[in-house]
Amino acid sequence: MPSQRVSAPSTPTPCAAFTWAIAIGTMVVLLVGLGASPALAHSDLVSSSPAEGQALDAAPAQVELTFNEEISDAGLQVVAQGPQGPVSLGTPQLAGPKVTVPWPQTAPAGSYTVSYRVVSADGHPIDGSLPFSYGGAAAATAPPAGATASPSAATSFVDQGQAAADAAASASTAAAAATSAASKEASRSAFWPIIAVVAIGAAIGAGIAYALRARAARRS
Repeated sequence: MPSQRVSAPSTPTPCAAFTWAIAIGTMVVLLVGLGASPALAHSDLVSSSPAEGQALDAAPAQVELTFNEEISDAGLQVVAQGPQGPVSLGTPQLAGPKVTVPWPQTAPAGSYTVSYRVVSADGHPIDGSLPFSYGGAAAATAPPAGATASPSAATSFVDQGQAAADAAASASTAAAAATSAASKEASRSAFWPIIAVVAIGAAIGAGIAYALRARAARRS
């Protein structure tokens, strides 16, 4: 009766084991990268109305700031400066990624700069400015010669200055809170590269150990 030869089970080669280790490490890097991407993404201003540097014929009804993602209502600050000093703006309205601020129709013609500070969903503070003008940049920046400001106008200007000072104080407090949140977020994000390196090292180490065991099994 002819003898039957029983083949030994195949043992993975060291090269194959090392290839598997590299593949596992690559998968770990991809998964870690996907998990870290949302935490590292920050908001940016993508459009505004009026546009930056735009010259309008008349005062806008409102100022709109649109960002690339939703904005937190914590720390939201919008102020404006014009030819006669600070401008008393309406209350900012937040709707998803858009911030809308009513513009006072009594503000005289001239050049204005709207400064904003917002906080993105991940706690990162964003600030910037938006210059625009209407009615001619050089129009009526000062009262005509011989004219005197009425008591009500002077009182209004003082009120605007006080409002601007209060807004600046609130903005400073909000900025400190936003910076603290951003620092915490940055600390958390800094751990992702370390985790990735450790995971890759563990995968490669496991692959090398498996390859050595496979080689020893083939020799025995």
